[in-house]
Amino acid sequence: YYFDRNREAFDAIVSYYLSDGQIPYLCDTLDEGLVTREFEYFKIPLTPREFEPVPSPAVEEIRDNTSLGQWKAKIDSLINVPESSRCASLYAIIDCFFILVSISFLVLETEGKVKDYFINPQNKYYYHLFGINAFIMAFFTADYMARLWSAQSKNAFL
Repeated sequence: YYFDRNREAFDAIVSYYLSDGQIPYLCDTLDEGLVTREFEYFKIPLTPREFEPVPSPAVEEIRDNTSLGQWKAKIDSLINVPESSRCASLYAIIDCFFILVSISFLVLETEGKVKDYFINPQNKYYYHLFGINAFIMAFFTADYMARLWSAQSKNAFL
């Protein structure tokens, strides 16, 4: 089927259906009249309250108001919500960088010409590469433990 409708507003409608009936945040960037017309065309009910942006997980209320609960919320925000701060953005970049290096090492370990650097202790690069690999493994282990510790629901995390 072909719909001759506004593309940006249609994205908001698709987001509405994908988010179980919540008005998406991108409705705030569009003209309210346009969104209203498009939602009426597709017979989606609107109320004025639904035009408010959906709060992000970083803004959620801290359930545990103890100092430990506040630390957990800060760590969770740092690790899982890159938009929450500059430090969180930097952490996300570092995390992605280590993922790329780890994947590169995995691929290079299978290449015949480079494989010797990773498996032969007599090679001059072996200990450097082993140290980098061990550091990245320690980083991923600490990252996993921090995510597990700061998760609000351990069952949902696992």
